[in-house]
Amino acid sequence: MEASRSSEKCEVEILLLETGKELGRSPAQMQPFVDKLVKDNWLDTADSLRALSAPQWSQLQLPLRLEELLKKKLNASPAPTSSASASSGSVAFSPSVSFSPCSSSPAAPAASPASPASREEQASSSTGSETEAPKKREGNVFTEEDFAVVYAAVTDETLFPFSLTEAIEKLQIDVPRDSLAGVLRTLFTVIDGVLAQPSNPKKRRLRKANSSFHSQVGQFRAAVRVMEAAGFCEGKMRDPASGLLDDFWVMDTAYVMRLTDAHHLLAQLAEHAGVPAPPLPSSGFNPYSSSIVSASGTSLSQVAGQHGQMRKIENAQLKEKIRQREQLLETGGGEEVPLSPAVYALEELRQREKAEKASLAHESSDVDEAPAGEKPTLTAADIARIKE
Repeated sequence: MEASRSSEKCEVEILLLETGKELGRSPAQMQPFVDKLVKDNWLDTADSLRALSAPQWSQLQLPLRLEELLKKKLNASPAPTSSASASSGSVAFSPSVSFSPCSSSPAAPAASPASPASREEQASSSTGSETEAPKKREGNVFTEEDFAVVYAAVTDETLFPFSLTEAIEKLQIDVPRDSLAGVLRTLFTVIDGVLAQPSNPKKRRLRKANSSFHSQVGQFRAAVRVMEAAGFCEGKMRDPASGLLDDFWVMDTAYVMRLTDAHHLLAQLAEHAGVPAPPLPSSGFNPYSSSIVSASGTSLSQVAGQHGQMRKIENAQLKEKIRQREQLLETGGGEEVPLSPAVYALEELRQREKAEKASLAHESSDVDEAPAGEKPTLTAADIARIKE
């Protein structure tokens, strides 16, 4: 049954599965791309993919790395021609170097002899394919030319074998408590190193035989899952010193937003475990941040120098003015009236009223009963002056 199902696979499906295997992806992870190309768009042959234009490739919305590898394989494997076997009267079909053909079908009749112009075109195309063939990445071998940096947010989780949240939850559960601090420090070093210099290839490869890495991270499968969820994969690269192939953990495509999320999630776990987390490093370039505000967690003075410090002072002054205006609106511009509320019973109010009335009556009686000696006396001169 498996042999019959494999024979029913078309060229494009086999090509996608082989490309996914080179990228470390399982057939289940590549199935959405097979459905998109074969079932949704009816692109079941290699020739149909070769005929696509650049706008049509962009409409397919494939991952950048997958699209590049598909184009390399298509350019490195020319379409089979029947001119080589025309003299014998039969067509010998040679499979592509990167994928197997669809289910076998009757051989087509021999084509008519090609014109000299077409022969020259075929010769030039075969020469071009021969020159491009050595550039194709064999197996899971990476070179520094394969590395890319993506600053946009990741919307396709199928690019990664695990989600970040699940991987870090598994890390908290599986790693022993006494080893968690060392694991977190090593993961911070690896991830923050790429964030600080995403274009530096040395930060994006890690030798699997490194004893320090193996003692801290490599011996725990849960810690390796976090690296894979952040974008690392197993691969081979040439040792810069000896030039021999060696096993590495490689990040061929650095997704900056994905790495930033990984740093924040690890920082939350570190806080829960009582491990100090390092600050988020700055990569020096972020197309989604302005020229004065840092989106990397660093201070304004570190990002913009003196201009950033001046902007910080202006912001503080503006906030103080806003606070004063709000306080002025609340108080009406005058001093606050001290309020001293008191609670009285009804009987106490009546007694207070009686006491106030008695006090007023006593004051008025004192004025009316003033002594006679205190009354002013007028002389005859004063009376005459008043009359005048």
